[in-house]
Amino acid sequence: MAFLHTATGTSSGPKSGIKSKSWTPYLLLAPGLIWLITFFIFPIISLASTSTMVRPEGAQIGTYVQELR
Repeated sequence: MAFLHTATGTSSGPKSGIKSKSWTPYLLLAPGLIWLITFFIFPIISLASTSTMVRPEGAQIGTYVQELR
């Protein structure tokens, strides 16, 4: 036999005016974001910077400057 539960109060949802902000989702994302920035974003920026360097005319080997400024 099934029972039907009916609400006896006048509350129709969460209390208005009170905002509960939880930091838990952000704390759970933090390690992944730190890993992503450390091992993906920084190397991509470094690679892009290195790939746009050129050797100036008459410069020694190993001397490079940024082509795009």
